[in-house]
Formats: sequence, structure tokens, C-alpha cells
Amino acid sequence: MPELNEEEQNKPLSRHALDCISEAEQHFHMINTSNHDDYMPYCENLLVCAIEEQSDELFSLAYFYMMMYYATGNDCINTVSCGLEGIKYQRTVQDFKKLARSYNTLGVFYETMGDTTNAVDSLLSCIDVSIRHNLCYEHFMALSNLADIFYCNSNYDRAIYYYTEAEAYYNKSGKVFASERLNILTGLLCSKGNCMLSINKLDEANMCGNKILEKLGELEAYGSDFPMFTVYIFLACLAHANDNADECEKYIALARKGLDECSNYVCSINDIVYFSELLIKRARYDDAIDLLNHFIAMCEKDSAPFHVYSMLMERLIDCAELMNDNENYLKYTRLFIDAFKAWRTRDSGTALRAERLHNENMRMQKLQVEMNMQNEKLLMQSQHDTLTGLPNRAYLNSYAEETLEKAIRDNTYFGIEILDIDYFKHLNDNYGHMEGDNYLKAVAQLLENFTHRYTDVFAARYGGDEFVMIYYGKTDDEIREIMASLKDYTKTITLPHLSALGCPYLSLSQGCFNHIPSKVNRLWDFLSVSDVALYEVKQKGRNGYLLRNEFYSR
Repeated sequence: MPELNEEEQNKPLSRHALDCISEAEQHFHMINTSNHDDYMPYCENLLVCAIEEQSDELFSLAYFYMMMYYATGNDCINTVSCGLEGIKYQRTVQDFKKLARSYNTLGVFYETMGDTTNAVDSLLSCIDVSIRHNLCYEHFMALSNLADIFYCNSNYDRAIYYYTEAEAYYNKSGKVFASERLNILTGLLCSKGNCMLSINKLDEANMCGNKILEKLGELEAYGSDFPMFTVYIFLACLAHANDNADECEKYIALARKGLDECSNYVCSINDIVYFSELLIKRARYDDAIDLLNHFIAMCEKDSAPFHVYSMLMERLIDCAELMNDNENYLKYTRLFIDAFKAWRTRDSGTALRAERLHNENMRMQKLQVEMNMQNEKLLMQSQHDTLTGLPNRAYLNSYAEETLEKAIRDNTYFGIEILDIDYFKHLNDNYGHMEGDNYLKAVAQLLENFTHRYTDVFAARYGGDEFVMIYYGKTDDEIREIMASLKDYTKTITLPHLSALGCPYLSLSQGCFNHIPSKVNRLWDFLSVSDVALYEVKQKGRNGYLLRNEFYSR
């Protein structure tokens, strides 16, 4: 997609666009409810509006909301695809908060797909953006997710380092709503506590547990979107480590109830794995098998990433092995191998799907380019003279007014020159209107060349055989030099016979007024003096130029 110029980027959004944004924001909560699928039309409306208005801001928002929609629907491929598209536009419009959150979401889903390299890179990119723009909450989220990756990869030292860093940035994220602050603190304490249990640091894990228990009533009272089963799973694991069987069983029951209602299992896969491992440790094999089969069935239904499926199957096989259940051990192993083969086959389908997504994105970008080119073409047609290609009178008036205002602000010279072709009617009568049009185009080409040769010089067709030149910040001598040069270059436009002036070439009459304007001056003041100067040139025989630098006395 071609870059928009500054004026296009700063173009205010239409009322329709603002309504689309408002609706997408107001209904955003739907992605975490049973009405999840009903949110997509709001995203689609925003995307269509972005294409129609060619707005990077709208593209940034549309892809961000679509990314979050797919993320809560366990659709990893589309989450990553929309996240990557959104990042392009978020950089352009400098929406650094959404840029950081997009990087964070990519990090989570890359890891879910088993792509740890891109996961870590995305989270570190989130941290980089957060540091540059003082986004403490986003910095915290990325640090916490980075710690989880190192923990799941058994790199406990790095995990603890990042958990500690995350706590520091949690304390700086004071602008977040109280309920959200409580949620993020709880999630951090659960993750850090599980890490401490893994390396047998029970005292440190108990410290995390005590902090959670202090806030447990408050957390439950908020009725927030935070998955409470995460808390119950950690407290159950902690109770088991402390040999507190009653507490452990209480929290296992609460956790299982919460997991039964969990739909966004992809983002909760680590909690599910921790819980299954706890059930296995407590020899509750049937419960572990029932839990694992429940989420494996969901994986198969949703064609979830093989990395998620494999984490569940590994625990199912472990469970059968610990039970000395050779029949099911072989059965689950065979299912795992068959699933791997199916995944390899499906992965080729995923590649085709990714290709289709890429081609669709390219198609949309091509559509954007075509619409942008069409808009530019229409704008060009509305602002330029059809015959000569020079700016027309409407464009001239707009440009001249803006340049006059600028000259007043800068206290510098503003000049207007009016020029026309000598005895143009005579040319039309002798050579025909088509040839007359060719002479108009030849003069227009000369004027356009002058606008490229000299800075702060603008040329337009005024009407008929009249043209206007605008000079900004030019001294009288500089303008006279340009007028003389234009007179000389006009001699290159030859005529088949001598003109009414007896010349074998085309000639011009030029009148200009150049002056430092004051706030009381108007465009007409300059045009009227230029017009008088042009009249004086014609009175003296034409084929000449005259510059005035003072208003005529009245």
C-alpha cells in the first residue's frame, strides 16, 4: 500500500467511521462471553470502513480487535495473521499501546503454537516499545509471559528473574483499574508460585499463596473475567506440597468446576497441564484421564495447534504408564502417533490456508491501492485544467490564499503575475482552434518547467489564454529574471507565419505585482495591480513584462 501523505494521514474520520469505532469498543466485552461469534460483524464493519476511507488509524483498530476476537476463540493462525497486519498500521499511526499489546499477544500465541523463538522475540519487542513509551502495564504483561515461557522450558533461573522484574512493573502500573490490577497480581503470583514449587522452594511458594489468600475474597467478589481456576489449581498444588490433603481436595473440586466451564483452553493450557499432573500425583488417574480426554476432544474439534494437543496426550500416556495399563498405554501412544501423522497432513492444509490468508491480504491491499489511485485521479481531475494539465482556477484560488497567509505570517514577499498570449484570437482565426489549443499546451508546458526549475513558484491556467504565476519569498530582481527567462523561452514556440507583431514565434505579455503583504491585504489587491501592469505592457506594444512593487495610489 502506498504511504499516505501527512494531510491524508491527519484527515479527520467521518461520522460513520467514528460510529464503527464506538460500536466495536462498546461491544468488545462480547469476546469473553457466549456471544463471542456475534462480535465479528463489528470488526468487519470497521475493516470495510478502513478500506473506504483509506485510514491507517481504522486499519490499526480493525486488525487489533480482530486479533483479540480470534485469540479468545482459540484460533491461533488468524490471531497471528491479524496481529502481524495490525502492527504495520499501529507503527504508522504511532498507537504504541496497541502496538505493545499486539506484540504481547503474538508472543503468547507463538508459544502456544510451539514457536518459542518468535514468541520470545515478540515479547522482547513488546518490552522495547513499552520502555520507549513508558507503558508499565504492557511491560508487566510481557515480562510475566516471558517468565512463563522460561518456566515451561525448565529454565527456572531466567523465569524467576523475569517474574521479579514483572512484580516491579506491576507496582508501577497504577493507572490500571483496581479489579484489573488485582487480576494481574493474582496471575503473576500463581505463575511465580508454581515455578517455586517446581524447584522445591516451598517457603517462597507459600509466600505467593499467602498473598493470594489475602486477596481471595476480594477477587471472588469482583466477579471479574479472571479465570479463578488458575488460582484454585495453584492453591491445590500448594496444599499438596504442604501435605494438607483437605485443602488440596477442596481446591481440586473448585478448579475442576471452573475448568468444565473453560472455553478458551488454548490460553489456559499450562493450567490444564499443571492440574492433570496434580491429579496424577494424587493417584486420581481416572479424574486425570477424564480431564485430559475432555480437552483433547476440544482440540480435535477445533483443530487446535499440535503443540497444545501433544501436551495433553503426553500426560495421558504418562497416566496410563503409571497405572501399568499397557493396553491403554499402547492405545494412547498409537493415537498420539496417528494424530502426529494427521497433523503433518493437516499442516500442509494449514500452509494452504496461510497462503490463502496471505493472498486475501494482498488482494485487499491491491484494492486499497486501486481505490487510493482512483481517489488521487479524481482529485487531480477536480483541481487541474483538462486541456493543459496545469492547476485550474479553483486550485489557484486555494493555493494563492494559503500562500498569501503564509507570506503575511513570515513577513516576506508575495507576488502574482498575470500573463497571456499576444493576439491569441488572431492565432485561432488563422490556424484553427485545434492549433490554438496546441499553443496553449506549449505555453503551459513552459510554465510547468519553470515551477520545477525554481523553488516557490506556482503556475495555473486562469482562463482562456490567460495564465497566473504565484511567487513566494522572491525579490523583485529574482522575479524579473524569471519573467525575462520566460520571455526568451517562449521564442522556442515557433509559428508557421509571422505573428501580428511580426515575430516568427509566440510572444507573451506579462504583468506582475510583488510586495510584502499586511494583514489587511487580500488576494484581489494583488490581482488588480498585476492586471493593471499587464495592461500597461499591452499599451506599450505587448511582448514584454512589467513588475510593480507598490500599490497604486487612489
